[in-house]
Amino acid sequence: MSAVTTDYCSLQLVLSLLGPGDLAVCQAVCTHWREIATLPEVRGACLRRAWGVAQITANSSKEWSFLQVLIMQSWIRNVVLRGTTKRNPHILAIESISSFVRRHHLLPGESLQAIAVRQGGDLTALKRLNSIISDYSLSCRSFIYVPGIKSLDELRGKALRYEYDHVSKRGQAVVLDSQEEDQASSSKVSEEASASAEAVQPSAAQQAQILNKMSALLAKSLHIDEGAARYYIEEAGGDIKRAVLLARNDDSWATGAETPTSSRSGLQSRLRRILMLSGGGPAT
Repeated sequence: MSAVTTDYCSLQLVLSLLGPGDLAVCQAVCTHWREIATLPEVRGACLRRAWGVAQITANSSKEWSFLQVLIMQSWIRNVVLRGTTKRNPHILAIESISSFVRRHHLLPGESLQAIAVRQGGDLTALKRLNSIISDYSLSCRSFIYVPGIKSLDELRGKALRYEYDHVSKRGQAVVLDSQEEDQASSSKVSEEASASAEAVQPSAAQQAQILNKMSALLAKSLHIDEGAARYYIEEAGGDIKRAVLLARNDDSWATGAETPTSSRSGLQSRLRRILMLSGGGPAT
C-alpha cells in the first residue's frame, strides 16, 4: 500500500471519530480534507455517534447533502451556545431534535386536524413541514411527515433514512419503524445481490472474446473453419458438448451416414448457413 493511500485511510478514520462541529470545521481546512470529510462513510459515522442511531441510509448525493446541512446547523448552534451563554450541555440535542420526523401513512378520509391531534403536534407546523395548504392536498399523497420525535431516547438504536421530498422540496431525516427497517434491510440485501450478479456477469466485449476463443478451439478440434465452429456454438446456446454433437451429426449426414428423413431439411439449412459463413456462397 502506497504512502498516499495510507494517509488517505488514516485521515478518513480520524475524521470518522469526530463530532458534528469538529467535522464541519475540518471541511474548511483544504480541498483534500473536505473531500474526505464529505464521504458518506464519514458523515454517517459522525451522525450515528452524535445521535446514537444504529443505521443511516441515503440513496443519492442530494440526500447526503441534506445530512451535511444538519451537521452544519448543529455546529452553528454549538458555536453560538458556547460563545454567548452557559446553558445545559444537552441544549444542542434538544434544539435539534425537530430535524427528525416519522412517516405517517394516510387513511381514507383522514384530515390534517385528526392527524395533528393524534400525533400531539401543531397543525400549522404539520402544514409547514409538508407544504400543505388544506386537506385537499392529501388526496394526491399516500403519506406525510410528522414531527414525532420528542427525546433522544426515541432515537437510540433506531434506523434513519434521508429522503428528498419532491413535494415539499426539502430533505427529511425519517426515523424508521420496525416494519420499515425490515423493508430497508431486505432492499439493501437485494441491491447487494444485484450488484454482485452484475459484477459476475461478463460484459459484451468479454462475451465476444470468450466466443472467439471457443470458436478457435472447436475449429481446431473438429478440423473445421472458425465460422462453422461459431455457428455450432451459437446453435447450441454456448454448450460445447452440444455444439460438438451437432457438428458430428452434420458430418455424418454429409458423408452419407443414415439420418432420419424428418431431420434432413434442418441439416440442409444448417449446411447452407455454414457455407455462407465460411464464404463459400449458398449451397446448391
